[in-house]
Amino acid sequence: MEKFIIEKRKDPKKPFLIFEDPRVSYRDIGLYLYMVRHAEDRILSLPFLAERHTEKYAATKSSLDHLIQCGYVSRDKKQTRDQRGGFAGYIYRIYEDPFDNPEFRQVSIPCQ
Repeated sequence: MEKFIIEKRKDPKKPFLIFEDPRVSYRDIGLYLYMVRHAEDRILSLPFLAERHTEKYAATKSSLDHLIQCGYVSRDKKQTRDQRGGFAGYIYRIYEDPFDNPEFRQVSIPCQ
């Protein structure tokens, strides 16, 4: 099962940068805000997110992948195994500033 973690903002007066980022669509912003709002009070997964609104699985995955590419989300494989010994899922970290994401700072590929 996936786990979403919100990386806390360093400066609470600093606005969400995603609102001013021209690389990100309104669909991406909506998914991002939903994850930020609900990541701490429930277990989120890609299928769960896809079932919440009119966007289907492929569109939700596309938005999540775009947020990862733009640095607002990072994805790591969990190091643990599930009960059957298989892959346990991903850990997603949500960033308010993509430059707080250490993986984004190392990547030179622009978000498209």
